[in-house]
Amino acid sequence: MSMEDTIKNLRASGMTQKGAEIIAKKIKSKKIENIKELKDTVKLMNSADYKERFIAEYLQAKIRYNKLDAMTVKYEAGTLNFEPSCSLELLKEQKKHIGNYIRTLKVRAEIEKIELD
Repeated sequence: MSMEDTIKNLRASGMTQKGAEIIAKKIKSKKIENIKELKDTVKLMNSADYKERFIAEYLQAKIRYNKLDAMTVKYEAGTLNFEPSCSLELLKEQKKHIGNYIRTLKVRAEIEKIELD
């Protein structure tokens, strides 16, 4: 899909022209897929467009989930390089709730026609 088509689709879902251009550029350069740190979401989180803030929120939740998942895997395997102050069960419970939140965001995005990935 061309950048113009991507912008057109984003605009059709209610995004501003400027917001659509920003997201289209990020999609084209795979920057959204490559966001690995919370600090990388700042520009989207500070947007005036709620859909861009929504995408940032979704990406932040995914980052938190993936980091917590990596930690719990290492915890279970006995390879974590520090001793957590809370139990593995509590961390897994937190991970479950973050996962449910991500799913809720995906459903809302589908309803509101917000492209997340």
